[in-house]
Amino acid sequence: MRKQIGKGLNHPSYDKALSFMEEKGMFALIHSKDPRSFWHKEQMLPMQVEAGWCYEGQGFISFEDAHRETLEMLDKHPNLKTILAHFFYVSDDIEEAARVLDTYPNVYYDITPGVEIFENFAKNRKEWREFFIKYQDRIMFGTDGDEVFDRETIDDLYNLAEGALTSDEPSYVAHCYVDLNVGGLNLPGEVVEKIYYTNFEKFTGHHLVVIIISNTENRLTNNFFQSKL
Repeated sequence: MRKQIGKGLNHPSYDKALSFMEEKGMFALIHSKDPRSFWHKEQMLPMQVEAGWCYEGQGFISFEDAHRETLEMLDKHPNLKTILAHFFYVSDDIEEAARVLDTYPNVYYDITPGVEIFENFAKNRKEWREFFIKYQDRIMFGTDGDEVFDRETIDDLYNLAEGALTSDEPSYVAHCYVDLNVGGLNLPGEVVEKIYYTNFEKFTGHHLVVIIISNTENRLTNNFFQSKL
């Protein structure tokens, strides 16, 4: 869309709508960019290239420009409650991930895959565990694509995200599209509970209704939520 209309999130044409959302206490879920690797074909998975997700040489703005435009929008609308999808694709830069949350107190991340997010967490497991504990009130669970992917892929997405939060294994292989080298952050239960649903409830002001639809046995989410119902 950014390429088609030629206007970034920081463009003045959005200001009136965003100011209205600020005034009314509405929130925005923003997916403003993709993984840094999507601008470098040789760093992408074959299925990502085949899906047409490669931006290299296609006339798109750079990763850095998309990042900057999003932050400039937030500068103009500091009271806008905002979820930056896919961890704002800063899982490869823990210092920037912290700086954004420190600078913009109404901004939250979700952990919806991009699969590379979880590989990046595993590369600096200790530091990211400390990050998640420090910012436990600013992170939300997500999976993406329930109407797009088949049931098996959806289960893989759930298991990938859940394992990253709860597993005590420092290194293991998880499958989601491809085999991934990941590791669990082994977060305290109260932190996991916030990420799973209480942060979302506080953010939206609504209680989360949980409907268990997967037949997969021993799913962490199933066990967790069923214990709460």
